[in-house]
Amino acid sequence: LLTPLTAKDRFELIYDHSFETRLASIVKLESSSAIASDIQGLIYIVDRGRHQLLQFHPDSMAIFSVGGFGQSLEEFDDPRDLSVTTLDVFVADYNNSRISRFDRELNALSELRSIQDPPFDFDRALSVAVSSQLDLFILEDGSKKIIKFDRFSSPTVTFGGIFETYGQLLDPQQIELDGKSRLFVSDPAQGAIVVFDYLGNYVRNLEHPDLTQPKALHWSNDKMLFAAD
Repeated sequence: LLTPLTAKDRFELIYDHSFETRLASIVKLESSSAIASDIQGLIYIVDRGRHQLLQFHPDSMAIFSVGGFGQSLEEFDDPRDLSVTTLDVFVADYNNSRISRFDRELNALSELRSIQDPPFDFDRALSVAVSSQLDLFILEDGSKKIIKFDRFSSPTVTFGGIFETYGQLLDPQQIELDGKSRLFVSDPAQGAIVVFDYLGNYVRNLEHPDLTQPKALHWSNDKMLFAAD
């Protein structure tokens, strides 16, 4: 019987040299842009260079993938980010300006495109995050704004655009949820992480002398925010 890995085990496994060596012998990642794991210990990686979503089984080193360059439901054009829930995997497909949804076996289920009227339209999806209530947040690159959709894919609010007085985003890269009430946005142009609540209200900027160009974000199970600078 296989025992699900703890968060600490998964972290150590990902950065274990032997794992990297075995992984390199099986698949070559050209330009990976996001990584996540689920409650079963499966690891998901977005490779924007090969336009693929890959799923790794660390116990057996089995690898499954979906993608390739294109516009169909099972293809990508420069995927940038992903968000994993207990049932689904969501991918921010940048140049196709959509969020693609897959099940845990990487079968394509649906897509969310910009068919809404302003201000809920979006152009080039940079990042995606899904809450435990299945609210979906999209960071788009056109107006540098965040759009919140409910579980029925209906838009409810936008915030953080370049024209905002408070919580203005200049060069946002990635969004992350704390699982309860806050949304974090990395913005290297400001040298800060911008914080909003789930309703889109600006809370504060997280700044530090050593934080100059934050990009990747991760909220851990022990309630810590990690930033790759």
